[in-house]
Amino acid sequence: MNRERVSIRRVDAARVLGFNVAYRTNAMLTLTRASLVLAVLALAPGHAAAQAYPTGPVRLVVPFPPGGTADPVARTVAQRLTQQLGQQVVVDNRAGGSTIIGTEIVAKAAPDGQTLLSAPFSFSANPSLFAKLPYDPMKDFVPITLLGATPIVLLVHPSFPARTVKELIAMAKAKPGEINYGSAGNGTSNHLAAELFNQLAQVKLTNIPYKGAGPATTALVSGEVFVGFPALPSAAPHIKNGRARALAVASRTRARSMPNLPTMAEAGVPGCELEAWHGLMAPAGTPSAIITRLSSETQKALQHPDVAKRFDAIGFETGGGSPEEFARFIQSETAKWARVVKTAKIKVD
Repeated sequence: MNRERVSIRRVDAARVLGFNVAYRTNAMLTLTRASLVLAVLALAPGHAAAQAYPTGPVRLVVPFPPGGTADPVARTVAQRLTQQLGQQVVVDNRAGGSTIIGTEIVAKAAPDGQTLLSAPFSFSANPSLFAKLPYDPMKDFVPITLLGATPIVLLVHPSFPARTVKELIAMAKAKPGEINYGSAGNGTSNHLAAELFNQLAQVKLTNIPYKGAGPATTALVSGEVFVGFPALPSAAPHIKNGRARALAVASRTRARSMPNLPTMAEAGVPGCELEAWHGLMAPAGTPSAIITRLSSETQKALQHPDVAKRFDAIGFETGGGSPEEFARFIQSETAKWARVVKTAKIKVD
């Protein structure tokens, strides 16, 4: 009898234990399912916002006047995005203040994806060039994707004796400070490219600032200055007609439009890289679902044959990449130009 009672107790205990395990298992499953439901519900508004986006015309601010490279790049991408998004993407040129005016407009816009910025190279250089900006580049914007870039090219006047980068360096070391180069002004891409060249090649070329890239290039082809660092699209016509001679491109790889032109690294100055890049950005606080969709749609647009053809025609290399990759790129560029500006003691007038 006692043995039977002990057995019964053991069986009852096992049943109770089994019930508790089953109860706990079911409870855990119920909690897990509830958590999943809550997670889906939490994501639902962002997903719905991305599906509904855009709700009207999208404004793409370009902080440059019409013309140059920035404008056709933005308009080419805007045209494709208009077709893909089903809403008009309108380019709005807001030039002035070394691209600060247009950039500030987007920084203060509503974070709904309806106002975007075609951010230029100066986005990463301006924090070091200006003591105070009306926006925080790292806190007031969300990167979307890199649209692409065009390399800076080292040009000399046809009458200039140096035919290679090494010959130019030798001449500059023999006559420190006596060789002038033209720039579009203090703090511009061609000025920073020249100062980076000075630091890496350990030479001293003297900056002659002009009021814009056009006048600086005109000064070179006329022989007013003998060296220049313009963007490839503006330099290409002068190279082809013989009014200027290219020595190298300041990019990691050779330019598709001029495959016979060596890179600075190949020419003997490794690390001398500056590409006039443009990227798509949105105001901080824009829903991540909208950022993800914009990044995907923009990268799709960049892969379209019509976009690639147009970019090739203006000497612009197609970009791409995730928002995270673009963010890392901007951080790297900002740190790089901070070092160059500090070493060269560059001041913007």
